[in-house]
Amino acid sequence: MRYEAQWLLECLLLRIKSVAAYEHIRRLKLLPLPSCSTLRRLLSGVSCHFGFNTAALKAVEKIVEGKSGQDLSVILTFDEIALTPQPNFNQESLAIDGFVNLSIDPVYNRDEMEHHDEVDAPRQEPNISETPVLADHALVFMVRPLLSNWVQPFGVFASAGAASGDDLHRLVIAAIIRLEARGVRVLAAVSDGASTNMKFWKLTGAGVEKKGDEETVTNSFPHPINPDRKIHVLQDPPHAFKCVRNQLYNHETVQVRQFNIYSDYITVLHFVSMNSVKGN
Repeated sequence: MRYEAQWLLECLLLRIKSVAAYEHIRRLKLLPLPSCSTLRRLLSGVSCHFGFNTAALKAVEKIVEGKSGQDLSVILTFDEIALTPQPNFNQESLAIDGFVNLSIDPVYNRDEMEHHDEVDAPRQEPNISETPVLADHALVFMVRPLLSNWVQPFGVFASAGAASGDDLHRLVIAAIIRLEARGVRVLAAVSDGASTNMKFWKLTGAGVEKKGDEETVTNSFPHPINPDRKIHVLQDPPHAFKCVRNQLYNHETVQVRQFNIYSDYITVLHFVSMNSVKGN
C-alpha cells in the first residue's frame, strides 16, 4: 500500500505526540496507519546533524519560489533548550554524537553564496587531542514569515552551557546570510533577554549606551550583505512579560520609572501587598 506524503507526515506527528495512541489506533485498524518500521525507514533518509540543515533551507527556498515583495519578509528567531548530556551512536555516520559542536564554515560574500549547497554541507571535523565535552544545551534557529503561517527550523548547535555572545554573533550572521541566499529578506533577529543574547546585541552595535544622564538606544545593526539595509534586534514579548511577572512575584514592593504613553504621563510609584498577587 502506497501512502501519500501528507498522510505520512500526519502519521509521523501522531506517533511523536503519543506512541501508545498510535499503536492503539493501528492495532484496532481505526485508520490505515503505516507500521513503525516504515516511519523509521523514512526518517533514516533525513540527515540529522548539528549545524545548518541543507534540506530545511532548500524547503524555505521552495516555499518562497515565485513570491515577491512582503511575502519574502521573514523573522529569524533563536533560543536554547536544555539537553540531557548523553553520547549517542549514529548508525549512519558510525560516529558518536552528543558532543559540543558550534563550528560552521563562514560565508561572507555573494560569490560564496552562489554555492550555498556546498557551504551548507556538514563539515568533517578534524581529529583533536582534547577530550570531547558532552553538550547540555542546544541552540536552535528558526525562520518565520511575516505574512504566512509556516515556520521552519533550519539549524541546531550543541554547547556546554549557554552559547557565548561571540558564538551567537558568528552563528546569527551565518544564519542570516544562508537565509538571504534562499531568496528571503531577513528583517529582524528575535531572542530572549539572556545575558549572552545581550552580549550578542552589544557585539553588533545594538543596545543601550549611557553617556551621563542620557541614554542612546540602538535597535538594529548593518545587514551583513547589503549595507543599505538593517537587521533589527528584538526581545520576544513573552519573555519580557515573564520577567515582569517574576519581578512582581518575587518582590513585595516594586518601583518603576515614569514613562510616557501617547503623551499621557503615567507614574507608577509602588506595587504594595504583593501577597494577594502571589495568592492568585
